[in-house]
Amino acid sequence: MKFNIFIVSVHCLVVTTLANEDRTLGMVKTNPAASCHEIYQRNPTSRGSVGQYWIKTSEGLFEVTCNMKLKCGGVEGGWMQVVDVDMNRDDSCPGTWYKVTTPRRLCIGHVYGCTSAHFYVKGVEYQHICGQVKAYQIGHMNAFATKKQGIDGIYVDGISITLGSPRKHVWTYAVGLSDDYNYPLWNCPCATHPGPPPPAFVGNDYYCESGDVGTYEAAHYYLSDPLWDGAGCTQGNGCCAKIGMPWFYRRLPMSVLEDFEVRTCNDENGEDVAIEKLELYVLN
Repeated sequence: MKFNIFIVSVHCLVVTTLANEDRTLGMVKTNPAASCHEIYQRNPTSRGSVGQYWIKTSEGLFEVTCNMKLKCGGVEGGWMQVVDVDMNRDDSCPGTWYKVTTPRRLCIGHVYGCTSAHFYVKGVEYQHICGQVKAYQIGHMNAFATKKQGIDGIYVDGISITLGSPRKHVWTYAVGLSDDYNYPLWNCPCATHPGPPPPAFVGNDYYCESGDVGTYEAAHYYLSDPLWDGAGCTQGNGCCAKIGMPWFYRRLPMSVLEDFEVRTCNDENGEDVAIEKLELYVLN
């Protein structure tokens, strides 16, 4: 008797599904994640959202804002919001900044020198930083013309964003005196009539713009042209040419746990930078 033997090869299809606890990761206090990025990676229900999630670090249990749809520097999803100042919504200013309500609600340093606000990362490790500032020029701002060039001094008329102590430079938002008037000592390096370059520690990690296109007015609020928005520059002025303005992106050489300091700086009375919106995000 002849038998035909058939060998049947059965391929098992392995379907990988997220465990139930992953689908609630960060969404309930009893199931916190280590970071927003971990939630983005492991919890598919978080994708495309901006909301409150729970994280747990060495510093404790926190409810934080995670932006799962922000794309910055080509990196998308899992950004933790460290700073969210919006004076169209908020009624007070952080740190030692001073609130003004006329001509509109804004945060200013209000004094000669640098005025700080500190922002804490709650023990979250990160390597990527993303942020934006919307602000306005007040009076005679001089970009990088100040003589106090060290990172701890008034190295800029504008906004300095640094990490830790001693301070490490992240980004600078500089304010020049005029877009196109001939003030070669006080304008931005990218202006029609260029001013001094930034200090070496700033490198290319800065934006510079002016809210004024002509001669300056002392203590005047230049509200018609928001700073660093990539618009309003006159012909021959390259200050609006940087892609991404007002957003910046930095990838640090290694992951850190350091907190942020944001300073408004000015080297003369009757000048300042007035902040309307400030956002900072981190991602590991």
